[in-house]
Amino acid sequence: MNRNRILEIILGAALVAATTAKHYGWINRAIPEAQIDAYVEVLAKQISTFSKGVIEATKSVLTV
Repeated sequence: MNRNRILEIILGAALVAATTAKHYGWINRAIPEAQIDAYVEVLAKQISTFSKGVIEATKSVLTV
């Protein structure tokens, strides 16, 4: 998100709907509560299959 959008959210102190947060780029996706556990389990299993080197390389590329 850009600086202006971040200031609007922080200073406005309003609740932000998941669909709005997704539109702003604040979140990747909005998942219904009933599906969150299954989604996280699949994602965690996938990530756990990566070698330590792959995870470290990914983190170093994305660190700003």
